[in-house]
Amino acid sequence: MDGCYFFSPTDITNQVKEYKFIVTLLDNNKWSEKDISTQSSSNINKTGLSFGKSSFVGHKVSKSIKIGIGKDNNTGKVGIIYSKFDTSIIKNAIRSYLTNCGWKKKSLFG
Repeated sequence: MDGCYFFSPTDITNQVKEYKFIVTLLDNNKWSEKDISTQSSSNINKTGLSFGKSSFVGHKVSKSIKIGIGKDNNTGKVGIIYSKFDTSIIKNAIRSYLTNCGWKKKSLFG
């Protein structure tokens, strides 16, 4: 889970993102996989307060880089906040481990 407050001259935004890569081991030495991601945000500015939330379940590749002035919710650090995220780093490590253990990824047709 990644969470940050971002500050600008006109608003403050709190943003929280969560990502899960779920692998299910099947009886035939194969595995299936799915991605689950959620994102929520709240924003306050001179026109008011807003909230948003989104979620996704399925298969996707996601890469993101965000730089801004703010506060990291995990470390408490205030200043230039930098976050980088790449789902392929997580997926490739798990897939490689399973392959080395003799498992195969389930294909579209079985």
